[in-house]
Amino acid sequence: MRIDVYDRQDNYLHTIGTGELIGFVWTDELNGEDSVAISTTWPIGEGMRLIWKDRTNTVHEHVCQDPQAIRESGDVYYTDTALNSICELFGDYIEDKRPYGYTYELALTVCLEPTRWEVGTVDMPGTVSESLTFYATDCRTALNSILESGGELETEIEMGAGGITRKVGIRQHRGLTGGHRRFSYGKDLVSITRTEHWGAITACYGYGKGVETDSGGYGRKLTFADINGGKAYVEDAEALEKYGRPDGKGGLAHVFGTYENQNCEDAEQLKAETEAHLQSHKEPGVTYEASVVDLLAMGREWEAVGVGDDCQIVDRSFSPALRCEGRVSKMVTDMLGGTIEVTLGNVVQTMGDLLANQSQELSSLKEHSAQWDVAASTPPAYLQQIMDGLNAEFNKQGMSYRHTSFEKGDIWASVPMDSTGKPTVPGGTAIQMCAQGFRIADGTLADGTWDWQVFGTGQGFTANAIVAGTITGGNSHWNLETGELLFKQGMIADTSGRNTWNLTTGDMALSGDVTISGGTIRDASGRSTWNLSTGDMVLAGNLTVRGGKIMDASGRNVWDLANSNMSLDSPNTSITGGIIRGAGNNYWNLDTGALNLDFIPDSVQTQLNRLESDVEDAQWDATMARNVTNRISFTSNGMEIEGTNGQTQSVATYTSEGFEVDAETCTIRSSTGSLTVKNWGMYGEFDNNVRMWITDGSRYGGGHHFLASGADYTFMVNKDGAYWNGQKLAVETSA
Repeated sequence: MRIDVYDRQDNYLHTIGTGELIGFVWTDELNGEDSVAISTTWPIGEGMRLIWKDRTNTVHEHVCQDPQAIRESGDVYYTDTALNSICELFGDYIEDKRPYGYTYELALTVCLEPTRWEVGTVDMPGTVSESLTFYATDCRTALNSILESGGELETEIEMGAGGITRKVGIRQHRGLTGGHRRFSYGKDLVSITRTEHWGAITACYGYGKGVETDSGGYGRKLTFADINGGKAYVEDAEALEKYGRPDGKGGLAHVFGTYENQNCEDAEQLKAETEAHLQSHKEPGVTYEASVVDLLAMGREWEAVGVGDDCQIVDRSFSPALRCEGRVSKMVTDMLGGTIEVTLGNVVQTMGDLLANQSQELSSLKEHSAQWDVAASTPPAYLQQIMDGLNAEFNKQGMSYRHTSFEKGDIWASVPMDSTGKPTVPGGTAIQMCAQGFRIADGTLADGTWDWQVFGTGQGFTANAIVAGTITGGNSHWNLETGELLFKQGMIADTSGRNTWNLTTGDMALSGDVTISGGTIRDASGRSTWNLSTGDMVLAGNLTVRGGKIMDASGRNVWDLANSNMSLDSPNTSITGGIIRGAGNNYWNLDTGALNLDFIPDSVQTQLNRLESDVEDAQWDATMARNVTNRISFTSNGMEIEGTNGQTQSVATYTSEGFEVDAETCTIRSSTGSLTVKNWGMYGEFDNNVRMWITDGSRYGGGHHFLASGADYTFMVNKDGAYWNGQKLAVETSA
């Protein structure tokens, strides 16, 4: 064992090892004392902090209070009773806080605000008293006042790279429940003392805060007599019958107690608190103080016990035998000597309780008799086969030996056993039955103890081998040799009943969302189905798979998987043989890349118009470049150009109406722009993104219109009106 010593400022000083440690006894009490009595040859001092771990590796911190240096026979050693470091809260102060009606966690947060402690685990339900206040008090006293409303104190110490972290928790139940630990005579119970405490009350007076007088002082204390039929006390008829005193008149007189809450100002609340006090004091207290062996110190981790744990004590030396269960309210552990003094309070189980439990178990067995009747109807040939085999094996073994004890129950073995149930010779077989269940051994271990292999408890069976050929029951059959598993009828279901398989009808439901019935898989809504017989599938009511085709709910979008055809929004669009076809003569051949569209979107049309104009201009320029002019002739009919290749081209013609250009395009260009006249209209393009055109609509779309645009404006006139930057202009007209 090691104890790390720190000073007041959490600076490390020294580690007290085994060689320096003479004695170390830890006393831990539920909502009470938590101290260590230490004796050491190292000079401990007042205010020093002792950090140590118990045998469950839980860290604790205790603060030295009044260390003494003692010399005996020339040797000096130091002793002290150090307190849990929560005692430092006596030095933290609260002037005025009123957390009445708060949850336990919020009240604890208020209490710890002036301290360096943090809020730990708080699982206490409900709220603190409606009269809880922290006025001119230290934080430790404030913490105790919270616990008076309920809950059990728990401190946590954590060591980390950042130093020591200290936490305070308020638990609904500190320690483990369920009676996991049992102390019994012959194993770890050395001695035991049973104490019944006098003091049961049958009625209780309640008093609250003093009532303020006209002079500003306080007079009589608050009672609840006005709301309780004139009685300032509450009573318990059952307790009166058991613990009342003769009144000298042939009846019974109450044994009164008192309850007082000086902060309570509400009569209803005072009555409820007084009633709760009576209920907790109407039975005489019983405690057991036991001296036990610390089996955890011997390496048996499952034998650990702590304050607050529910434990059992068994001692057959009493008559009748003592069997009880209660909570560990106090432990005194000699960390060096390996012994524990355990105080067991709140005893809840007696011999009467044991008899009542046995009666309940018999009733439970009777309720299951119908199931046994069903089992009894198993074919007799099968049962006889089992019985014959078992009898043959049992007859081979011969004599049986039996060991009986309260701790181990009954053990039957094929070889002799000693007083503890351990075989006296190696080998042999055994079966043990006790309150925990049963187990089977087919041999012994190297240390001579039974080699238990098969276990059966109330929760089921655990085994490393099951020797059987076929397991059969009713209409179910499991051949372990072939692996064949057969269920002829019935239902397989999980514990919640949401996953089921009806073996009689074949219906199956998974998590309540998917069902399989009549060869069809359905979701919970029934909108998604899969017919396993026909192969038809419907997904969410919108998509259908049928006859090798996938189609939507309308049937207008179809994918024929057999013919590799697809129709989208049928009959307008289809995909067949690598060609996507739409209505009319629109198609896209994915093999050749050919694309044909009966219509062109406006944005595409605009780009194509520009491209066409550019191509025409380029073709004209290329033609003129190839036909290098050799001669220009002017005749009465107009103007002709003769190229070097001997070809002649009429450029312009004189008519009665004027000069006419024979070419489809007439363009005048300069360094800053160009003006082109075509058969559909006129087009001009100039610097600074200035454009202008007049069209009959065969180019640029939109019907006959005029358009002029620049970098930041657009003006257009058509049959619908005039538009500036896309906004229609209002035009005033005269009557």
